Amino acid sequence: MQTLSLGEFATLVNQASTLAPLSEQVMDLSVHLAMMEANYKDFEAFADKVSTATGRIKIAGYSDHEFFWLVIDGEQKRIYTEVDPHPFRVEYPFNGKGRLPPGPINPWNGSLVPFDLRFA
Repeated sequence: MQTLSLGEFATLVNQASTLAPLSEQVMDLSVHLAMMEANYKDFEAFADKVSTATGRIKIAGYSDHEFFWLVIDGEQKRIYTEVDPHPFRVEYPFNGKGRLPPGPINPWNGSLVPFDLRFA
């Protein structure tokens, strides 16, 4: 696992957008970047465009022991979580609380509580 600054993440997403602008994964990463960088009005407009183009948006997340996706599915009118099968390993640098030893669980994060909700 690699740690990236927001600027490094932005550079990689922008490069991917140039190489594969129609990739749903790249569009999802672009939404994630906009969520962190853009003001709400611009983010909302951009996310609506991506959702209209792809039918859904997947935003990456992680819990105490696994990665997951928050999926906003505009076609099915659902918002739900989906487990990401990538291996999860805790290897964080020092933060204000200390340093976690490498392992499969991060006790500083909560457990994923899966959900599947409909919206109008």
